[in-house]
Amino acid sequence: MPKVHELKINRKIYPNIVHGDKNFEIIKDNADIKVFDFIRFVCVNDYGYDSGKSVVKRISYIYRNDNKELENGYMIIGFNALNHFDQEQLSEVTNA
Repeated sequence: MPKVHELKINRKIYPNIVHGDKNFEIIKDNADIKVFDFIRFVCVNDYGYDSGKSVVKRISYIYRNDNKELENGYMIIGFNALNHFDQEQLSEVTNA
């Protein structure tokens, strides 16, 4: 069963994620994150407070630091907009 992860995103980057202009993020490695999980991007203001906006995407790609191209302890995740099937599955996960 996929999980829903949460990531805070600065308000300046948030619109690019919502509109699909940015479809990847470099984050601290979290072994719990897997392809096909969901990620909720929470828009935060310049002080780090939740702005009340969020968007959910589906994780489609993960690159871990196997060959040391990234700083130790980081990973790259790629993500896509949700399709109808994803939205149904997200509803099941969040209502379980």
